[in-house]
Amino acid sequence: LNEMESAETADLLGMLDDDFVEELLREMEPEAAQDARLLSQYEGNVAGGLMITEYLSYPDTLTVAQVIDDMRVNSEKYREYSIQYTYITAPDGRLVGVLPLRSLLLTPGDIPVRDIMIKNPLCVEVDDSLEELTKLFEDYDFLAVPAVDDYGKLLGLVRRSDIVEAVGDKAQSDFLKAQGIVGGEMAWPLVVTGAVMGVALIFLGVSSPMLVSVGMYLPFSTCFGIFFGGCVRGVADWFSKRAGHNEAQRSRVESVGVLIASGFIAGEALTGVVV
Repeated sequence: LNEMESAETADLLGMLDDDFVEELLREMEPEAAQDARLLSQYEGNVAGGLMITEYLSYPDTLTVAQVIDDMRVNSEKYREYSIQYTYITAPDGRLVGVLPLRSLLLTPGDIPVRDIMIKNPLCVEVDDSLEELTKLFEDYDFLAVPAVDDYGKLLGLVRRSDIVEAVGDKAQSDFLKAQGIVGGEMAWPLVVTGAVMGVALIFLGVSSPMLVSVGMYLPFSTCFGIFFGGCVRGVADWFSKRAGHNEAQRSRVESVGVLIASGFIAGEALTGVVV
């Protein structure tokens, strides 16, 4: 566990019994155990649960030479780190700047790091959601961004690669939830719950109990599309009745609606293939 990356250690400990986890933490090196406790405080779909603690940070009072000396002395420890930047903090731990490694190596040793750092760097908060992190990495071409708490204290580093992996895991999870319905692999307790809900909704006179019961198993994005389509159908039926259409005309309106919906579905599929 001491040799594993901090995020991987936290994920592994999260799958184990609490008592066993405490035993393992007591046997781990203090620094690794502290990092594991920190990361385990956060859900897996927020910045705190996705960040790593393997990064280099230095007080803004140090000089370039002092920082480079520390890197040399601890080169064995830092060997596994991905170092493009070093992070500069105030005495209270707040993130105040970012220093590219190139700038560090090309600056005279007696210069304080605060004089050459990039001030007010872009960062995320540990409670930022996966959706917010995804949007940030879409907007900025960064390999990683620092993560801070409510007071601006540097706690970790969120990497682009970890966000891409988390998004893929979420998509797979959503697919498996839907596959439970289509492939017949749904857990029986959920099936029974849906059946009971369906019967209750029928007695209550709900016009589409099947859609309501099935919708509880689907991702929100899928349910919203079904809901929106139902609203459009309701509005179309209302206009058709108000216009006094006969049965044949209402049938044509319904056929046009089905064709439009089919076109949207086919268009989405083709767009997915192209992209």
